[in-house]
Amino acid sequence: MSDVNFVEFDEPIFIIGVPRSGTSVTTGIIHHSGAFGGEDQGANIWNETGYYENWETKGAILAPYFDSIGASPGGWFPFVNEDVYSLPAIPDLKNRIHRLFLRHGYKGGAWYFKGVKISHVWKQFNDIFPKAKWVIVRRDNEEIIDSCFRTDFMQGFKTKGGWQTWINRHQDRFKEILDNCDAMEIWPKEFIDGCKTPNGDISSVCGLIDWLGLKWDEDFVREFVNPKVWGKDKRYQSRQNRVNERKANKPNA
Repeated sequence: MSDVNFVEFDEPIFIIGVPRSGTSVTTGIIHHSGAFGGEDQGANIWNETGYYENWETKGAILAPYFDSIGASPGGWFPFVNEDVYSLPAIPDLKNRIHRLFLRHGYKGGAWYFKGVKISHVWKQFNDIFPKAKWVIVRRDNEEIIDSCFRTDFMQGFKTKGGWQTWINRHQDRFKEILDNCDAMEIWPKEFIDGCKTPNGDISSVCGLIDWLGLKWDEDFVREFVNPKVWGKDKRYQSRQNRVNERKANKPNA
């Protein structure tokens, strides 16, 4: 079971991006186009289409490694050392992922690992998986920051400057990945906007699926991508809004 004996396992799809960029909807399309990602967390009010993220892989491999190098397992401060070339290898990385995926039902073929924190240790992954394809999910910085302020579980920073520093860390790694790996950038807003009308342009995500060698199904993608999910919603009020509401509704002493 410890031997990596699938040729396809040497050619993973790594899906990265700054959190709140649309990595989940992008990964969902990749998943339903024929790639295997193992067991993942389902949907919730913060992500109605589902996360498509293998939480066991993240918890069993990434979090302990980050902790071992003195970085925040959650991707906050303290950050991972910016010099990825100085970081140690992740022990037995390929076999550990392979064993986990076998337990989750992997039987060969295309597979993906969605992990926004992988960008901080891209070299350690690329050294073991040099044939990997990297999908870099992008979004406007201001939209990311706004989404972080409106999302309860994003509590790493309290100021716009803090969030921007965190974004910059990711984007510096994206540049390195584009220079050193087989990578493609995708901006979900483009195909999400395209799904607002029956004949809207979704060629960017079609091109991504073709590049990955997966099966394209335009009808499914247009049904799967719900533009109404990708915008401001009353359920996603900022924490401060809810604090203000509680104060306004509190009876006078």
